[in-house]
Amino acid sequence: GTTSSDLLSIGNLADIAQATGIESQSQFDYALAEALTLRPHGSALVPFLQQTVTARQITWFDAPGAMGRAAAILTNSTQQTLPSGPIAFFAAGGFAGESGLDRMKPGERRFIQHGTDLDVELTAKTSSVAEECRRLSFSNHSLEEHLVRRTVTRFHVENRGGQPRAVYVALAVVDNARISGADGLDYDNAASKPLAIFQAPARQAIDREVNIEEGLSRRTPLASLTGEQLATLAGIATLPAADRNTALAASVARRQLEKVSADSARVTADVAAAEKDLERLRGHLSALGGSGSEAGALGACRTKVKPNFRAR
Repeated sequence: GTTSSDLLSIGNLADIAQATGIESQSQFDYALAEALTLRPHGSALVPFLQQTVTARQITWFDAPGAMGRAAAILTNSTQQTLPSGPIAFFAAGGFAGESGLDRMKPGERRFIQHGTDLDVELTAKTSSVAEECRRLSFSNHSLEEHLVRRTVTRFHVENRGGQPRAVYVALAVVDNARISGADGLDYDNAASKPLAIFQAPARQAIDREVNIEEGLSRRTPLASLTGEQLATLAGIATLPAADRNTALAASVARRQLEKVSADSARVTADVAAAEKDLERLRGHLSALGGSGSEAGALGACRTKVKPNFRAR
């Protein structure tokens, strides 16, 4: 598989992430301003915290082409840890949706989806993908190629709504990467995914060409590599000379092993054919009523008798 490279350093998208929050060790006492009366077998929601938290409305896409989701970026701007529980969203004078909220420390930030946004569509079309191998390493009976992958993708965002939208889309990109061309970048700590941001004006469509450069590594078991593949790697000009020489030596050794394996396979096939012929001859002798010892004597006798033809 292909993962992030530990030899190549392209960037660190995780640095974009906001602070994760610090939980206070202080104890808090909550008291109601007046007594609360409950009917038998009844319940009530009791407000225990009257402080403002920061929330920003966005449109969320799990991937290009997916269904747009109404979402919010919620930041615990209080000095207290918020407990887990249900959360309701209200916008434009009405109910906008609800979701569940995990425990949040002071200063912590979350992306919370609470509904469907049918007014926004986002599609993407990749125009080019190029890979450049920079390093080779051998470990744990595997060859590891360290490469830089450059991807150019055109994003198309259409906003049919009457309000501007901040569109966030999760990218299938490793953290060891650089991204340019989007209107902004963010990072989802909970999912460990970078996010591209596109600002879509009301009732308009926009296009953005996004360039992504990733530092990746690809591991291949040595047993599945051929001498030709190793020779191809040895010819890559972007590799250091030491890596090319190592790949070339491995190619020579692998081709020798392939020749020995081919010769061994031919010998094995010849032995199998000879054993099959011997078994067939034994079957013929058995059908004629002879035995194996008689067949041996007959064979010896036939080798001693030579035909002598005299011309007249």
